[in-house]
Amino acid sequence: MIYTTGVWTVRQGNDEEFVRVWRDMAQGMADEFAVSPRLMRDVEHSGVFFTIAGPWRDMEQVSEALASPRFADARTALRDHLESIAISTYELVADVQ
Repeated sequence: MIYTTGVWTVRQGNDEEFVRVWRDMAQGMADEFAVSPRLMRDVEHSGVFFTIAGPWRDMEQVSEALASPRFADARTALRDHLESIAISTYELVADVQ
């Protein structure tokens, strides 16, 4: 299984707008690609958010999602609210139930 993660550093005072835009984008991705996006905030650094989405069918689906107009529109909408963003892709190698 493939998962994507993101570390989003949000400019001070922009948290609410970031969450709103991310939620809209994530709902669209969930509907279109049948993945489960999650957004978490760092409890020690309130402007840092971590996302995880998946499981993705394969790397082709990840590439399609990251190249989608929905993702591009969200990145454009968030440009002025973010200090940085780092997206990574991971393969699940172990799972404990």
